[in-house]
Amino acid sequence: MKGEHKERALDAMKVHLRDQIRAEVREQVKAQMGHKMYPAHLPKPLAEQVADGRAQITAMKAALHNSNARRENAMITANDVHRPLTPIQKPDGTVSTLFPTDLNTLFEYNESRLTELMADYGLTDPDLRKDHVLYLNLFIAYIGVVEVSVMTPTFGGPSFLASSNKR
Repeated sequence: MKGEHKERALDAMKVHLRDQIRAEVREQVKAQMGHKMYPAHLPKPLAEQVADGRAQITAMKAALHNSNARRENAMITANDVHRPLTPIQKPDGTVSTLFPTDLNTLFEYNESRLTELMADYGLTDPDLRKDHVLYLNLFIAYIGVVEVSVMTPTFGGPSFLASSNKR
């Protein structure tokens, strides 16, 4: 009987010590990992990974659409400024509410509206001087129209269209 109690006591002590050691190791690991681990080393939660994946897919679809839109817009010449433009999408897949229906409409934009359109597409640059003709030409190039540009007025005259006529 005495040996049986001794054996049970030893078994209970072993279990108790093992549990204490495991708990202490867990605490030590947690303390060490808290000091040395950075969020960049930890995996993102699944919901966040899915959201990131969806955003990437949307951006890829917009890029594909924009490639096709620019190809269509490249067919526009100075003779067809009333031809409808194929809208360019932003990375989130939306089109700016300010996107012009055709080049003629774009040419009618005042400086404020044109600057807002450029900002919608992330085309503004604080180092770039704010010049209406420059912004027009930047946007025309951005949407893929290659044969049309606006020339700077000379001696206070009006701006005028130029065509490269490379066809």
